[in-house]
Amino acid sequence: MNQKKSIALTTTFVGLVCGFVLTQQQAAAAATNAPDPTATSMVAPRSTATAKSAEPTQKGQPVNKQTSTQKAVTNTDTVNETAKQNQTAGTQYTGSPATNTSTQPATISNNPTTSAQPQQETAAQNTAATSSANGANEATQPVSQPTAPTTTPAAKATNSTNATSNTTDPQVETIAQGTWGTSKWEYTHQGDDYILHFHAGTLGTSSHKTITDPNDSYLYHYLGSIGASPEVFNGNWQWNEELTQIIIDPGVIANQDSSYLFGHLKNLKKIVGLANLDTTNVTNMSYMFEDYQGASLDFSNFNTTNVTNMTGMFAGYKGSQLDLSHLDTSKVTDMAVMFAGYQGPQLYLNHLDTSNVTNMEGMFSNYQGSQIDLSHFDTSNVTDMNGMFWGCTNVTSLDLSHFNTANVTNMSEMFGEDRNVNLNFSNFDTSNVTDMSGMFAYYQGNSLDLSNFNTAKVTDMHDMFQSCDLTSLDLSNFNTDQVTNMRYMFEYCSNLTSLNLSNWNNENITDMQGMFYNCYSLTNLNLSNFHTTNVTDMSWMFYDCYSLTSLDLSSFNTAKVTNMESMFAECSSLASLDLSNFNTANVDYMRNMFGDCMRLTSLDLSNFDLSKIVDIDSIFYACRNLNHLILGPNFLWPYDTIYDDLMLPIVPNAGTRLLGTDRVVASPYWVATSGYQQGHKYTSPELIELIGRDQV
Repeated sequence: MNQKKSIALTTTFVGLVCGFVLTQQQAAAAATNAPDPTATSMVAPRSTATAKSAEPTQKGQPVNKQTSTQKAVTNTDTVNETAKQNQTAGTQYTGSPATNTSTQPATISNNPTTSAQPQQETAAQNTAATSSANGANEATQPVSQPTAPTTTPAAKATNSTNATSNTTDPQVETIAQGTWGTSKWEYTHQGDDYILHFHAGTLGTSSHKTITDPNDSYLYHYLGSIGASPEVFNGNWQWNEELTQIIIDPGVIANQDSSYLFGHLKNLKKIVGLANLDTTNVTNMSYMFEDYQGASLDFSNFNTTNVTNMTGMFAGYKGSQLDLSHLDTSKVTDMAVMFAGYQGPQLYLNHLDTSNVTNMEGMFSNYQGSQIDLSHFDTSNVTDMNGMFWGCTNVTSLDLSHFNTANVTNMSEMFGEDRNVNLNFSNFDTSNVTDMSGMFAYYQGNSLDLSNFNTAKVTDMHDMFQSCDLTSLDLSNFNTDQVTNMRYMFEYCSNLTSLNLSNWNNENITDMQGMFYNCYSLTNLNLSNFHTTNVTDMSWMFYDCYSLTSLDLSSFNTAKVTNMESMFAECSSLASLDLSNFNTANVDYMRNMFGDCMRLTSLDLSNFDLSKIVDIDSIFYACRNLNHLILGPNFLWPYDTIYDDLMLPIVPNAGTRLLGTDRVVASPYWVATSGYQQGHKYTSPELIELIGRDQV
């Protein structure tokens, strides 16, 4: 169950330096719904020292810009007070110069000496924005980007009515204002709250992104639509993280794509007027409330009749009780990760219509509750259940008796990391499943009865039982005719003492890397029916199976294998190993192949062909009791191989008793018992460096 930035510092400017002047009356008007359809927020370029052409005011009349040396109309004390108040609102952001407004990313200011809120340039909606200096068409209606007022803070607007300037209330500070889509908004600081207020109009298009913290390259800030939209917070992650409340006026219409709308607002405590939000035209609500941790959400007027995508809608939810009874999900086809990481109160799902859902991937992954009621779930059209219940560590029971899985093709990681739940698969239909990789990885239940599983179409079983806590598994009924990948299938199943794989057909398998890696409680493993004709990778296959005393590999066909690295390493109890049928003509890697096989006394490698070997280092590492080697004419290790590479054990001193026998070492040498060199004696280094050793 498997579902991922550059930051530029900017400088903010006081309205005097920018050359723009906002009177208190203009600032108040900009915070309200102006009746003039051509109204726009006042905009300042990044810096200016000379006057530019006149721009329209909210009344449509030109206002003369001033140079940085001209005297502002507003009182100097007022500007200074504004600077002080703006400093307390946290680090702000500024947009790009007016000559390049449509493509510049959000930038972040971390200058603690900033004396005033920055201002955003105007961006034209659905029309390329150009500056008046380049002959822009002044008749084109612009859409304002966030603007930080340079006058005394305006009072909070109520609903969609005209706001009035309130300079006497020190608790109300307008930090920024603008228009998203056609909905005007203000961002204000009021007491302990940072409030974003949307007025009547249609919200803008969805967006989301990740920003790297400018002070820590390993720290990331995830932004939903409000944080990422260039028409709202424009990537200012400080604002995104300090926001505590959203107010929605009557007449606010949600965009057709409302994905991430309220997502990644980590300190949002309340959405006031959610019932005012018109969602009639919305089709996409994916990640809409991701990571929400505030008060209850009022869905009483939520119209979801046209929604088809609810992917991640409540992912990471930590808020109050969710009442989903008003949600119409009859057209929803995608509920992937819908409740992933859910940490809220008990979920009641009996009103959810899932009859048209095809994707439930990760739907409850890492769900933190103890119960999931699936009794009303219709899964007849679901094809993907990948990771659906992954990491449900607190869930104690799952009633799957009503699950219709006839059309499911992907069950990979479906129950991975489930710890306390016992599963009943008596009614499970797996006849069309092709992917079972990681299906029970890290599963810690007491037992699994998979006798009802139909695996005739499965092609991928890699990691299927990885790190499971089971003591026995009977998989004799598994049809493995189509399986190609069994990589790490039983890796770290360290408690397994019994594993029945009889009746398996492995003719199509190509990858067995680490298949039994660290199954150190297995004392016996019957692989006599294994046919490995197409396997190319057997590296680490039996690594650390230190309780195995013998292995019958007589049915193995290794003609296509290229990698045998550490294949038997750490099998410290293996007393014998018959590899006389092994074909190694295509093997490149044998590094540490028999490393730490401390009880092996004899190895017949007469069929080994090392003509393609690239790495054979430490092949006999710590095989300290190995005293009988049969090497064939093609056992020619690379010309630059030295004794230290192979780690061939030093012959014990004379008089040492050989492990498991009554035989005693007569002299500290390897003795050629047949071949051209019969009778000759060699130390281990001499044997490695011997020319003509193919005759030994």
